[in-house]
Amino acid sequence: EEKNIVIISVSGKTKTNIKLAKKLRRKARAVVAVTSDPYSPLALKCDDTLILDHHKENVPTAGTSSYTSSLLACGFLLGKLPKTLDVNKTLAGAWTWAEKAAKRSIPTSFTVIGSGLEHAVGYYGGLKFNEVLGLPATCQYPEEFGHAYLFSLKKTDNIVCMNPDYDPKTHAVSEGLRKSHLRTLSIQSRSRDLVLRGVELAFYFQCFAYVLARKKGLKECAYISDKKRLATSSAMIY
Repeated sequence: EEKNIVIISVSGKTKTNIKLAKKLRRKARAVVAVTSDPYSPLALKCDDTLILDHHKENVPTAGTSSYTSSLLACGFLLGKLPKTLDVNKTLAGAWTWAEKAAKRSIPTSFTVIGSGLEHAVGYYGGLKFNEVLGLPATCQYPEEFGHAYLFSLKKTDNIVCMNPDYDPKTHAVSEGLRKSHLRTLSIQSRSRDLVLRGVELAFYFQCFAYVLARKKGLKECAYISDKKRLATSSAMIY
């Protein structure tokens, strides 16, 4: 109670978010919608709206610019938006890493490991592998990874460790996996700024999914090519 609540939905039509906004308006100090549609059902249920002004395609695409815009919007609301963001330099680094990582990867399944911000962005990365490549993917906390999930991994699975140089727990997992000869990749962001780091890590996953899609010879995202599942998904969400 008496807190400001931010609800993010690019379309502004997600059923769960709309119901949540309706309930919270009775208790919260203010409910703010972050959406690309100022006249969406979510925006109309909230006290205020922050509009995502990002590039939109005329065809369905996996959320990339919209997700990045949402990250920056959250940074703005928290008063932590960085003064500068060298997009070209950040993207160039992500492309270079993605091209190298794709040569070491077999597009089968993916497990992302990270803590804190890295876990949140890693969860997004798993979704990229799901919707772009149509492959199984999950995100695990390093302290939970070794209890049971480790025993389900195969030699052909891909494990992505987030910022192991900064997080001792992820570093320990990464070293243990290498000694076990499992296919392990590391994504390393040097930025200490949370917003910049979040954007940079998101770029890594976006580029990686795209490069792997080219490697597989895909013409479009997996979720678009499966019309029946896309219809089922839309019915569940909107």
